Amino acid sequence: CTCRRWASDAIAAPADVDLFTFAGLGGDNVTFGLTETSNWGSSFNDARATIFSPAGVQLGLFDSNGQLPVVLPVDGAYLLRVNANNLLSAGSYDLDVQCP
Repeated sequence: CTCRRWASDAIAAPADVDLFTFAGLGGDNVTFGLTETSNWGSSFNDARATIFSPAGVQLGLFDSNGQLPVVLPVDGAYLLRVNANNLLSAGSYDLDVQCP
């Protein structure tokens, strides 16, 4: 894959969750980025992304305006979940992916 904007979306209401899936190959180095684009309120309220393996194992999580490098452990369908870190805030975000 290449560096690209994967999604521009929003957490519209408390407890809202956005789910994204992608096919990955074991051994791939992938870096995910999450950027707030509006309305999160304060520095304590952030979008949070969590990445899960095809087996449902959490591989990592990170808050907005940050990045997370991940080495994918196996071939398969991965899940990336975005929600408010406090499950109460709302706002928009951009999700990016970069592969070497």
